[in-house]
Amino acid sequence: MSRNYQMDVSIKLLDTERKEKVIDAARDEWPFEEFWHDEDEHMLSSSGADFLYGGESEEDFSVRLAAAIWKANRGYCEVIVRATCLEDLPYDGYLLDETAYEDWLRRAREEREKLCGLGEKS
Repeated sequence: MSRNYQMDVSIKLLDTERKEKVIDAARDEWPFEEFWHDEDEHMLSSSGADFLYGGESEEDFSVRLAAAIWKANRGYCEVIVRATCLEDLPYDGYLLDETAYEDWLRRAREEREKLCGLGEKS
């Protein structure tokens, strides 16, 4: 069974000389998009969407990703993972039926009449 996820990662206090190795390691674990590097904070961040497979949990994935990053960094750095399951998000739905269309036509007609009325002098 697979589940669709958006994964966001922030990596703090990394060895800047190992930055490209850390990015490559993270991308080997998940299809992260472009990484942003905040030099003032010594932080990399990115996000990407894909599927977790074979019953892997969000926590399992986070540990696997952090291990790959630590190995590439050749030491500890703080790894923050935010996992969002894209299959169960709340959403709002709107049905715009003929009544909504008729309301829109009425409002548009009223607006035109107001605009036309502005040009007339009494």
